[in-house]
Amino acid sequence: MKDIMVNSGWDWDRIPFELPMDIKWMIQATPIAMTLFATGWIWKAKTLPKIKTFLWRCAHESIGVKACLVSRGLGDEENCPICRVEVESVIHALRDCGWAKAVWRQLGVDNTNQAFWMTDLQEWLMWNGKMNRSFLPDQPPWKMIYPFAIWNIWKSRNNVVFNRKNPNPRLAADIIAQTKEFMYCVCSNRGLTRYIMKEVRWEKPPEGWSKLNTDGSVLGSTGLAGCGGIVRDSQGGWIAGFSRRIGLSNSFVAELWGLRDGLILCCNLNITSILIELDAKTIVDIFQNSNYENNVVSPILDDCRQLMCRFQRIQFKHCFRQANRCADRLARMAADRNLDFISFESPPVDLVNVMEEDFHGMYMTRLCLEHDVAF
Repeated sequence: MKDIMVNSGWDWDRIPFELPMDIKWMIQATPIAMTLFATGWIWKAKTLPKIKTFLWRCAHESIGVKACLVSRGLGDEENCPICRVEVESVIHALRDCGWAKAVWRQLGVDNTNQAFWMTDLQEWLMWNGKMNRSFLPDQPPWKMIYPFAIWNIWKSRNNVVFNRKNPNPRLAADIIAQTKEFMYCVCSNRGLTRYIMKEVRWEKPPEGWSKLNTDGSVLGSTGLAGCGGIVRDSQGGWIAGFSRRIGLSNSFVAELWGLRDGLILCCNLNITSILIELDAKTIVDIFQNSNYENNVVSPILDDCRQLMCRFQRIQFKHCFRQANRCADRLARMAADRNLDFISFESPPVDLVNVMEEDFHGMYMTRLCLEHDVAF
């Protein structure tokens, strides 16, 4: 339509065929909004065709939320059928409803991200649909995750409202899996970054060394953070472990809490040679760069650097999440416990099976960037 519109009205010469005059008068009398917003990026998005169409309909507020239906005379109840508090607009259904917010947090969107939470519908769609970076480490670009996210949030919401199904507690994980599947099956042959399957496992440290694995976790539904860690010997045997309930925080800070607690634990155990593994590459990079500063978390950073000086030999290493499952399990346990800090002298029951799998060298499959894989 924009191709035949000019400031003064309609440019009929741009139409390659002749319209009857009465049809022209009817078209000319149809009110058209003067403020047009850009949607061209939608058709260039790297996603499924049906999701592109859905994005376009969202941008034009033409999906079946109650606010849109009422504006068309199809009903008189505007409130959201899930939270029953706010008007069910497009932005409310996809972003602002409490249930949808929990999914976005699980996908890595921080509560303080004003560009995400405070923008209007069209700007929100375009800003997220063009963002290259990801909110979580080792994940596809956000501009590929985001379309799958709003599509799945909408489908899952309809299942809850119309089919009386319970919300899918694994929706965020399903969104990531669908995005990776799309990248691997559809995009890999079009000159994009290649992903390949890799077998990953926890590796025992060298003889004479101990290994510390730590992790931080944030529960998307509550924002409560926890951390945990495990120390094992060169035979893969248990030495010690811990869980800490942190409070309201983000995953970056939770990872640092876990590292500091792990270093303190190793010092108290009089360990002299320690190999440290984390699945947060950002944290590993920080401690490999002595010039890095961050005033917000400087107390934890300074403590970690001082604690590291107490070891005769120390190494830092990034590992994939599948090789850090014990620490991940301890971090997730922390938020559900009443005590702020728990030290384990023996493996907790919830950890026994995962420890056994690590001990016996069980491999896990992971989709990896090709350049991240070392053969």
